[in-house]
Amino acid sequence: MGTPARTVFSPHWALRRRFLTISFEPETALANGWSIRWWDFLFYLSFGIVITFSVPIAGVLLVFSFLVVPAAVAFQFTRRQRTLAAISWIAGTLASAGGLWLSFRYDLPTGPVIVWCRKCSPGGYPRCSRFQPGRNGWGSIAARRSSSKCGASTSARRWAGAR
Repeated sequence: MGTPARTVFSPHWALRRRFLTISFEPETALANGWSIRWWDFLFYLSFGIVITFSVPIAGVLLVFSFLVVPAAVAFQFTRRQRTLAAISWIAGTLASAGGLWLSFRYDLPTGPVIVWCRKCSPGGYPRCSRFQPGRNGWGSIAARRSSSKCGASTSARRWAGAR
């Protein structure tokens, strides 16, 4: 896994400014004469390579929840690059740490518990989210009350095979 990761990471690090410009400032990229379709293709090709190598190791749900869900959660709250990165890192770290702790504490399978924690993180899934965006910014009292419908013990028992 190390060699494919380095093979994909190195070009991403070298071209990060170009990828960010194309993603967040497409007008600037077009003004510079960059082919947005070509750079999008390169990015998604490398993303596909990472997913292809990661899925056999960790599984589809876990790979998706590590690569896509934190960014999707962050996009619900902001469009600014630094804030997106901060929210993604915080949401991902808290969900991972919480999932690992719950898995260890209650002897449950790690992957599904991490996915469940990501689902129930703020913005991760509207039915379970305590802080979902609403008309008044952070959701209504009804949305906060709906967070109790996220039966952790029921979901955990299903994943654990009803011990």
